[in-house]
Amino acid sequence: MPIAIQQTTVTPDADGQDVIVLHVSDAKLGDTSATLVVQIVAKVRPLKTPTLVHIQRQVMEIAQDALSPLLRDLAQEIQDAGYGLQLPPKTPNR
Repeated sequence: MPIAIQQTTVTPDADGQDVIVLHVSDAKLGDTSATLVVQIVAKVRPLKTPTLVHIQRQVMEIAQDALSPLLRDLAQEIQDAGYGLQLPPKTPNR
């Protein structure tokens, strides 16, 4: 099974924001044979008429913005340690 968003949960919080949880995996939710399982949690301002794809895109952009510098730093550390690694290009901040 390809890696995909298997479940999206939207819960309003006390601050008036929505807490979005994306369960990303290469297997159905709860399947122990998964080789990759990532849970992304983000708080976003509620949209007036959100569609699932808009919510998922917003959360994935938040995750990308947070993870890209960390992964770039990790890749640099791996390369500095003497292992060959092609660094990903820097992406401009949104």
